[in-house]
Amino acid sequence: MRIALAIAFALVAIAPFFGRWRANVWLKKNMPERLTAKGKSLAEAA
Repeated sequence: MRIALAIAFALVAIAPFFGRWRANVWLKKNMPERLTAKGKSLAEAA
């Protein structure tokens, strides 16, 4: 039971970082090559 709780806690702790990384990968793949200055800074900040 303790192991399950530890795994659940680890997943919750990692989720925001994993989500940000996935969003960054998705943006790089799906954004057009020509970006506005605002879009480029937004993608880099993510």
